[in-house]
Amino acid sequence: MLSLSCYPGLLKQQYYITADSNRLLKSAYVGVHVQRCPRLLHLLLIVMHWGRRRRLNGNSKHSFISDENLATLFVNFCEKSRFIYEVSLYPLKKV
Repeated sequence: MLSLSCYPGLLKQQYYITADSNRLLKSAYVGVHVQRCPRLLHLLLIVMHWGRRRRLNGNSKHSFISDENLATLFVNFCEKSRFIYEVSLYPLKKV
């Protein structure tokens, strides 16, 4: 996995390039939801920041859960709670 960092303004953003199909599927799953409901991105950033401050998520070996898994877990929770519409994974898996 290749990690790239970008510092626009006050937010540190990281971009990952991977050949792992599971990570690509998770990224597509979260990306589709954010495109359909842009406000979800703000909530997701708050949850990610909260988790990092408490050292729950991140990319270090001491993190409990990865950023990708926390984002997927949060979006899945929103789907199951019917805060957002469910997205079928079948079209994402065909790509």
